[in-house]
Amino acid sequence: MPELTLIVPFEVPPGQEEDMRRQWHAVAEPLSQAPGFISARLYAVDHELEQYLADKQGLRWLEQRPQGRARFSFVNIARWESLERYEAAIRQPSRGKPIAYPNYPAYYRLARLTGVSAGESMAWQPASKSAFTFIVPFAVPTGQEEEMRRQFSAIVTSMEEIGRPPGSFGPGLLELDPQVEARLRNFLSEQLGQQESRPEFNFFNIAEWESPERYVAAIQAMHSRTRPISFTSFPAYYRVVGAYSGPGKGAETA
Repeated sequence: MPELTLIVPFEVPPGQEEDMRRQWHAVAEPLSQAPGFISARLYAVDHELEQYLADKQGLRWLEQRPQGRARFSFVNIARWESLERYEAAIRQPSRGKPIAYPNYPAYYRLARLTGVSAGESMAWQPASKSAFTFIVPFAVPTGQEEEMRRQFSAIVTSMEEIGRPPGSFGPGLLELDPQVEARLRNFLSEQLGQQESRPEFNFFNIAEWESPERYVAAIQAMHSRTRPISFTSFPAYYRVVGAYSGPGKGAETA
């Protein structure tokens, strides 16, 4: 099978962020030594950035979310050479216990590229402390996947017409991979005792930005040219708080 991307959003109550990071490192560090592991990043909501965007830039929808905060405090994005190697890695008893917080794992493939290649973007390292990542899970009803692709493509086309915003890195839209989904569900049920169910999120938009200023400039330029995607989504602004790359390389600088 081709290289795959595992995306796992986590629901973590306020005040338990340090415990989440501790559990993630306990799982990710030994997995990073396994054959077939490419990289893993843990993204945490950047509360200061979200407050800045709400107060200074008028993105009031940030405060209109339930409880005024992101549903997912953390998102894990891991890349593996194949599903077989990922399965072999987590079968090992030494890999530790699963992370305890509610989570929604699924495998994804690139549906629509924006800018650099997916591999280049996922390997990109923030150049400064102002860099951030905009992550949006989408819940699209069965049978409406093509409409989701059309709406996202309309936004990308408008962006390309005015010139790609400087400081944005993609990769773009990722879509649930149906060829491996049933196998992943069965595996999670057998190994971790999780009940089989259809993943809640079948699309993710992931966009990395050099700075809030460049992001805001792009939003303002696109404001009158595009409509928001109509499907249920849970957007938030994140920063990298933990990272590992392939066997023997250890933890990256976050």
